[in-house]
Amino acid sequence: MNSVDQALFFFISLIANIFSAFAIGGAGLIQLPALIFLGLPFGIALATHKVASIA
Repeated sequence: MNSVDQALFFFISLIANIFSAFAIGGAGLIQLPALIFLGLPFGIALATHKVASIA
């Protein structure tokens, strides 16, 4: 994973969690599919989404 991928993961998570804060949930509709689309295996994408949602 290079720095571009890490920056992309960061911005997707940031946007999804801002959306979640305004809409009282729903970050999974953006973040989880985006992480899977970017090539993360399902288990790692799900764990990353859960940690980001809690943080």
